[in-house]
Amino acid sequence: MKNYLNKALLYKEWKNVRALSGLFLGQMLLYTILPFVNTVQSLQKEVSQGTFNNSYVHHFEQVFLKGDASQVVLIGTLILLGTFIVGIDIMGRKYDSLSSMPFKREEIIISKWIVAALTVIVPVILSSIVITFIYIGNKSVLAGYMNGSMIFQRALINSLTYLFVVTFIMLIQGFSGKNIIGGVIGTIFLLLPIGLFMLIFAFLRTLTLNPNILSQERYFAITDKFESIAMNISLAGYSCAINNLSIYQKAFVLAVVIPILVILLVYSFKNIPLERNGYIVIFAPLEIIFKIGVSVCFALLGGSIASEFFKGHYHLYRYGIDNLEIYVPIANKIITLTMLTTLLCGCIVYVITRKIIEMSKR
Repeated sequence: MKNYLNKALLYKEWKNVRALSGLFLGQMLLYTILPFVNTVQSLQKEVSQGTFNNSYVHHFEQVFLKGDASQVVLIGTLILLGTFIVGIDIMGRKYDSLSSMPFKREEIIISKWIVAALTVIVPVILSSIVITFIYIGNKSVLAGYMNGSMIFQRALINSLTYLFVVTFIMLIQGFSGKNIIGGVIGTIFLLLPIGLFMLIFAFLRTLTLNPNILSQERYFAITDKFESIAMNISLAGYSCAINNLSIYQKAFVLAVVIPILVILLVYSFKNIPLERNGYIVIFAPLEIIFKIGVSVCFALLGGSIASEFFKGHYHLYRYGIDNLEIYVPIANKIITLTMLTTLLCGCIVYVITRKIIEMSKR
């Protein structure tokens, strides 16, 4: 473990990301501590007037147990952090950076992860300590609206969710030899469960135009099941109440997944083929997965857009479903055209993606 805590290496990584670390710490102050202080001050005024405003109960539940929109900004900063801390050693270079370092690759990537983890965890702990002191100092006022365990739960789920995000982005960035592209791909993968559900949702909705193919009842049964699965596997959103899992259940899932990601991160970074630095996809076996994944997503997107166009073009909604002699042939035509467009979009995007990957190798 001594080699993994090399002071020179840790300091190097810290210098590379200190601006982003400071930004994240400032955001924690802005989005966590200051709003809590303002809320406590407002509550004190109302309590001094002898009133009990039940909306504060819901407010504290929302902030500590469900999360709010500020999580998007914080996660966005962590995506930049994960992209930059790995990509800085491979972007725009073919051989010189990694091969010239007087450290083992395993030492380098573990040092990067330690710095990234500290950047995530330290601000969360500090903000939680400050909020705890404020809570203790104003317990007579806050006791009727919240409890100390809510602070712990928020700190726990935030720490693990943020750590998952930055580790995941580091892993995906390690699969790409281009800095920004790796971060973009990683972000897409973070959003993939929900995004893919929405695309499938829109595609299946086209099939409901003909009840003989897919009834509304069957459609809602399928989409409800898909939605539940998508929300449960959207780990980047675990700091918000996007599913029915409790905070401790989500924390357990993250605690299992994060070590697996770290192991994969170390393994992949150790085995980076230096001659492929600068390629969009560093590991050759992953190229086909990347091509197919991009093609499927854009195929579903193209099909969803085409479906809306065809429904408007053929004025489908002018005809009631009771008039089956007119409605069904038009609905079948729209479904057929949508499927053909979906297939066409997938093929076109596959060819374009393959060309882009080949161009990155020159």
